[in-house]
Amino acid sequence: MFTMPKITGFHHTAIRSTGFDASVGFYENVLGLKRRITRGKPGKRAIIERFENAVL
Repeated sequence: MFTMPKITGFHHTAIRSTGFDASVGFYENVLGLKRRITRGKPGKRAIIERFENAVL
């Protein structure tokens, strides 16, 4: 029988969205992420955010 390994954390993830600004607002205002880097131009933007003392 196969036993799933326990997940102890993750390094990064990428999420695509058609509502970039709304998604950023959710991650920052609801989940409490802190913005570190913003790149790109409208239609091809990316951000790097950081959890600080957060647990998902």
